[in-house]
Amino acid sequence: MDADLGLANLDIILNLNPKATLHDVIMKNRNLDDVILAGPQGLHILPAASGKKEYTHLTQDLQEGLLEVVSDLCLKYDYLFLDIGAGISEVVLHRASLAEETLIVATPAPTSLTDAYATIKVLASLQNRSSFYLVANQVQDEASGQWVSNNLQ
Repeated sequence: MDADLGLANLDIILNLNPKATLHDVIMKNRNLDDVILAGPQGLHILPAASGKKEYTHLTQDLQEGLLEVVSDLCLKYDYLFLDIGAGISEVVLHRASLAEETLIVATPAPTSLTDAYATIKVLASLQNRSSFYLVANQVQDEASGQWVSNNLQ
């Protein structure tokens, strides 16, 4: 599920052409099954809309709509991955709170490591999360991936 509601791009990365998005589901204009797309390797993708200013603030309607969609998807699938994008805004933290587990994606770039560390720190303090998984992205080899992990620890 592309849950990066303001700057969605999962459909672009996967070369998909959605006719409708998560926004249409939340607004009750489309059914969830009508919006889910077939992606690579048997994945099912729920694309989100990009550039929707209404997703810059966390309203009660948005919270309820997202919770309903996540609940419906959890009944339908064995695993649900929420691509929430970067940041520690109220909207991002709310979307993170919908997940049971937290997977942090970081690169060897100093800015990525700093942002990943800040995200972990905020989620640990505000959501009492004590366990995080790490994907070291854009690394050349196992040693580079270990370097990313060591620097975050």
